[in-house]
Amino acid sequence: MKKLFLKMSLVILCLLMLVVTMAACGGNESKDNAQTEKGVSQTESDTEEKSETTKVRTINKLVFSSLGSEEELEEKLWNEIIQNYMQKTGMDIEWIQMPFDQYRTWQTVQFAANSAPDVQFTQVNNSWDDYYKGNIIALNDFLEKENPYLPGKPWKETISQTILRQAYDDSNGIISGIPYNVVVVRMFYNKDLFDKAGIKGVPKTWSEFMEVQQTLQSAGIIPVAFAHSKLTDVHHLWIANSLTGQLCHDAIIKKADYDASGMVSKNEMAKATDNGLINFTKEPLKDVFTMIKDWSQYWSPDFNSMDRDTAIQMWARQEVAMTLAGSWRQKSIEELEGLNFKYGVFPIPAVMKDTNPNAREQSIVLGGRAVDTYCLNAKTEDVNASVDFIQYLMSAEVHKKFAENIYQISTLVGTEMPDKLQGFAVENEDILRINFFANNTDKELADFIARSSQLYYVGDITLDELTREIQDKYEEFVVRIKELGGWTKENDYGMKKQ
Repeated sequence: MKKLFLKMSLVILCLLMLVVTMAACGGNESKDNAQTEKGVSQTESDTEEKSETTKVRTINKLVFSSLGSEEELEEKLWNEIIQNYMQKTGMDIEWIQMPFDQYRTWQTVQFAANSAPDVQFTQVNNSWDDYYKGNIIALNDFLEKENPYLPGKPWKETISQTILRQAYDDSNGIISGIPYNVVVVRMFYNKDLFDKAGIKGVPKTWSEFMEVQQTLQSAGIIPVAFAHSKLTDVHHLWIANSLTGQLCHDAIIKKADYDASGMVSKNEMAKATDNGLINFTKEPLKDVFTMIKDWSQYWSPDFNSMDRDTAIQMWARQEVAMTLAGSWRQKSIEELEGLNFKYGVFPIPAVMKDTNPNAREQSIVLGGRAVDTYCLNAKTEDVNASVDFIQYLMSAEVHKKFAENIYQISTLVGTEMPDKLQGFAVENEDILRINFFANNTDKELADFIARSSQLYYVGDITLDELTREIQDKYEEFVVRIKELGGWTKENDYGMKKQ
């Protein structure tokens, strides 16, 4: 097996991106409805042998792409899993890894150049767009049949129905990516420093959260390491999403959910903007940035130059009491050298109406839903071989290894969450129903918000200047997506049934 780390030159990237620009493109995004999960018992023996439904293959090599492994253990585990598959099937797998901040651009270029991998990691929203553009195929029919590595029932019944439903595009009923993991973000805190400051328990509400940090600061302890050097540090994205979900539910989200699906898609965002619902210069969206700036008084002062690895290292050295991190970092944090204190995790606290009158009084889970999927290139030479590899990656054998070794939260029904991840279990938290701040909404907009907010939090621009600039950039984004999707008032922004 060959593993490649690719670095593209600026000239080649620009030339290939020109091809992308000239290629036909389109966009579509939709949302998810939860259904009741059906319990399915699974045993490890289910994964030992495939059923007799295996298709005859016409090729002997597949190319698979994913994000570059952040940890040595994860990379070693992936190598082991791929080697096991090669030994079981005789299929050669070429594994390509790309860094997170380069992956989507690289993937788009590969599609334009007709050189995309057979099987790919793709985020849910991107899978909808890629299907719309003809880059990947629908997997609905395969889900109706059994997974030969989990025989005895349709493949779809081996996956959490709640999570699987979130991967369907409601505008066309297509599922083009199989969700394979769930990630949850939590605030990591140092119990010893909390004890030193006399703090008992963890904050449940935003006002308690702020009081805890004032107590820590008064005790000479820096409360938070906040990484905000660039968009992909994601701390700002996480907290902005959480507060947006908490403050904007009644005023924006419920009203912009025109199809009553429970989620606000891009076309609904466009319609809501034209109807005057979405405006960053007005409450409650404006309040999101006010609250974050107020919180910034408790961050380490170098937040605008800090990346998320540095934030974790500061926390591990006990230089700060808290930092943000996801469930996928739990294993590496546990094994940090010199980590000799007790720690725990807690959700982003709920904002109550005594803090903001628009508050929903319920926290928003950061993650906890379908995000990452496996997709299949529409130009793969052997669809059945590619599907078989995805099915192996969705087996109990593989998911058990990920759960036990790197604490990955599985989407398979019946897979137990490791004890070390119990703090990431979702309780009384709603999911994110609108997303202004992520790359997969619009990279240009997300980058602009991250960079301009840096200036506001250090006092270089005013709140009015920040929100006016964001609104202008946001309206440019709306114009782009309307043109891309052919959305107009007359066709109800692409929601009118043809």
